[in-house]
Amino acid sequence: MKKLLIGFIAVIALGLAACSTEVETNAPYQEVPVVYAVLNPDSAFQYLRITKGFLNANGEDARTIAKTDTNAFYYKNGELDVRLIATLPNKTVDTLATFTEVRNFSKAADGDFAYPEQKLYRSVNQVSLAQPQGTTYQIVVRNRITGKEVQSTTNIVGAYTINSPSEINPSSAINDFDFRVGERGNSNFIAISRPPLNGAIFKANIRINVRNFYTDGTTKDTTILWTNVASPLEVSNAGNINRDIDGEGFFELLLSSFKSNAGIEYRQFLPSEFLFYAGNSDFLKYLNLLNNYSPIAQTRPIYNNINGGLGLWTSARNKSIPIRISNTTVNELNFVESGSARRPDLFALKFRTN
Repeated sequence: MKKLLIGFIAVIALGLAACSTEVETNAPYQEVPVVYAVLNPDSAFQYLRITKGFLNANGEDARTIAKTDTNAFYYKNGELDVRLIATLPNKTVDTLATFTEVRNFSKAADGDFAYPEQKLYRSVNQVSLAQPQGTTYQIVVRNRITGKEVQSTTNIVGAYTINSPSEINPSSAINDFDFRVGERGNSNFIAISRPPLNGAIFKANIRINVRNFYTDGTTKDTTILWTNVASPLEVSNAGNINRDIDGEGFFELLLSSFKSNAGIEYRQFLPSEFLFYAGNSDFLKYLNLLNNYSPIAQTRPIYNNINGGLGLWTSARNKSIPIRISNTTVNELNFVESGSARRPDLFALKFRTN
């Protein structure tokens, strides 16, 4: 049985990561472009990844072929004509952007297409996606040699407003986060006054930064990612969104992240950030398919909205809002009652106020 190796880039507010899957096929070879891209209306340049499927005709491991023969996986420079076309409610802009190859390209570890040293396609010029409501965006990829063409159309996830934590005036006082132990409760919540059009906010994470001070005088910074801090969050269309944040979950996260306190003199919280992730309907369909997949009960599903090929053409919009873990929270960690720590396990983490 021959195998067709498809290169997939999984798209997840906050970035995109690389993954792969295999599709069994008895069909004769045909060109199968694989296109993955997430339009980001807050970015000046747009990025795509375009690869191709190939037949494993000699019984070799397909992943080995992809590693040793880049021509089997990537198109040659200049082989593709890649265009972004915007269709407005009353007219069509023939070409909003063209794309060129970028070799050995590495982006930030938590950014789009974060996997290092990939061949990507970047818009030649800066692209404005601030078109009128109702505009759709089409990607057209044509092989200049074979004439093979694939295309897909999507829309842009709209802007949204976060009231808590405040993004309008993110001062440390406004965005202090106070977590309380047990029945003492907490006052932290997410408030969104303007949900995005054409999509929804599907995830909210907190990136907590901590500095460890050791008894030998050295320091080491640690980053903890608290995922899905207020689930469910997927609310779209009109209306306010309010979600409480589980304060006890914050303390359990600290305990699971710092299992050893050997050599620690004390710890302090550094400036941290709240991360929001929104996607349009195509993105949400893709995530829903992944989240409802059971490897025991079924084969791996493949979401595809590329006509004539495979992949994902969609849009997403992420926000990062600075926050500070308050001194009140540190006092909760170290709370002493009747001469002894109320929570010895939290007290042992040795956090100090700034």
